[in-house]
Amino acid sequence: MLLFSISVIPVLILFFDGYAKGRLKLGFLYIIYFLLFLTFTGFMLHFFTIYSIFIFPLSLFFLIAFKIMKKKKTETNHSVF
Repeated sequence: MLLFSISVIPVLILFFDGYAKGRLKLGFLYIIYFLLFLTFTGFMLHFFTIYSIFIFPLSLFFLIAFKIMKKKKTETNHSVF
């Protein structure tokens, strides 16, 4: 249960980050994707411990990848000017 609640935190951070930047659709897209992923893996994996072990690294990976992509996008914009 603890791992499951920890895995939700990066998704909520992405949602509120999108909300703060004025990209509410992007935030909702992350939540919808996460819920679809939960239901899909819920049907495939019937044990909650395995379920949460897979979700936490994946959500953490998406959080890190999103931050890196956002950072590279701002770097390329500054290098053009």
